[in-house]
Amino acid sequence: MVTGRRSDRLMQSRFRSHPVFHLLLLPPSVADNVPDWDEDAAPSKPAPAPVAPPPAVDRLAPADATNVPRPARTRVDESARAPEDDSVRSVKRRKVEVSGAYQLIPEPHQYLAPEDRSTTTPSPMSVLAEAAVKQCLQADAREQLRVPHKRVAWIVPIVGKPPDHSDCTPAAFTPTIAALFLPTTTPTIRWRKETAWAFWESLQSMRKKRVFGSMGFAFETHLDYDFIKIYHNASHSLRLRTALGGFRNETDVPSTGGKAYRPLKTAVLLLVDEVNRGLLIA
Repeated sequence: MVTGRRSDRLMQSRFRSHPVFHLLLLPPSVADNVPDWDEDAAPSKPAPAPVAPPPAVDRLAPADATNVPRPARTRVDESARAPEDDSVRSVKRRKVEVSGAYQLIPEPHQYLAPEDRSTTTPSPMSVLAEAAVKQCLQADAREQLRVPHKRVAWIVPIVGKPPDHSDCTPAAFTPTIAALFLPTTTPTIRWRKETAWAFWESLQSMRKKRVFGSMGFAFETHLDYDFIKIYHNASHSLRLRTALGGFRNETDVPSTGGKAYRPLKTAVLLLVDEVNRGLLIA
């Protein structure tokens, strides 16, 4: 329950907060021009702008095409361009063509050895005389050649020579026929593209006819040494070396006449074992 003194204070605070109380404090000339206060009236707010209703879909005008025409191409006169500064101009790289011996031999570059047939009748070429051995690189090299089914390989250089065997004959590529017959101070195996292809085809014929048993060969390329590796049984090694020295290409004959070119006639080749260790040279 509210006491009398407290109720008087409450009434005074409510009266002072009423807008009419402030009018009573104004001078009479100003208070007469102030409109009466309406407690129920809300503060005035700006009226919202009218919003137009959206047009009907069937009344919309057809839209323009969105395809933008391509600008016409014009040729720019090179002479009309401003000269470029040499310091700003991009540096052009020189195109260097490196030609190796990879394309000197037709692909595929590897022919696996077929199954060995010990009952096959030896061909006439298998009874060739054994090539002369220049040097044995292992003490038991000749004994290893008599081991049945031992696999060895002849290394025939196409470019360069075996890096660890200076006694072997190096090989080089020559583009002309006349260069094959030029005298040299050191023995060199010279190949032309046609000569290398003919030698590669002769190896395929030997493999197909099993002239020297189960024979396979591959062409391998390196940075400074490219060669053909001929895999075969050790019992055919020296006779196979004789056949390699007898290879000749009839197309490598100069216009002045002469005998066919034999690239491996006087060459010294390397024979390696299963782990690529030098066995002998012949």
